[in-house]
Amino acid sequence: MFGEPSKCRERLKHFCIGNGLDLSYGGDPILPSAITVDLPRPYTHVGNGPLHLAGDARDLYWFRNNVLDYVYSSHLLEDFENTYDVLKEWLRVIKPGGYLILYCPDELTYREHCRKTGQSYNYSHKIKDFSLKYVKKILTDRFVNIKIVHENPLVDEYSFELVVQKLEKEISKESIQPFQQSLNGNNMLIPPLEKIFDGSKSIEEFIQIGDEFLKYFIYYVN
Repeated sequence: MFGEPSKCRERLKHFCIGNGLDLSYGGDPILPSAITVDLPRPYTHVGNGPLHLAGDARDLYWFRNNVLDYVYSSHLLEDFENTYDVLKEWLRVIKPGGYLILYCPDELTYREHCRKTGQSYNYSHKIKDFSLKYVKKILTDRFVNIKIVHENPLVDEYSFELVVQKLEKEISKESIQPFQQSLNGNNMLIPPLEKIFDGSKSIEEFIQIGDEFLKYFIYYVN
């Protein structure tokens, strides 16, 4: 029996270089060297690859920030209601220059495939309009330090591929909005994020931007 990774392995394995994770691998890791993560009792089992870490893929507590070269996930992200929180956690553990590699079903195409072929529908899916467009919008709207390096909107009957590279420390656009609004309300000039994090700002310059702004961002610059 072959799992979803067998369909995309040749196309995506060159992004899986170094130390990385295969989330919800189901016994068939993307590469033999991948660190496998799955539920203590996985609901799919299509191979004999060993399980290394048993737990919830929404909380990668085993790992510090910025330590892995890649995180690969096949047909898992659609099972979670809060896509943003999950993506944020997965990106947290990836080091700058590393990759988040997603292989997921396009929900509408998948439903139609099940209807036409009689394949059993997976009722674990939580997002009715889950698609490449849906995931890309979250990534591009709410994260500033990622770059899309590969995408394929429809492969293998009902799936899509998306690979993003992490460029710097992860910061969500949403997280800075309250501070931007507060400071803008006081007619204070906020420099672009790329200038804040280019290494040229001193602590004194941050203080001039505003104490509240400084306190919030001190986590990201330390």
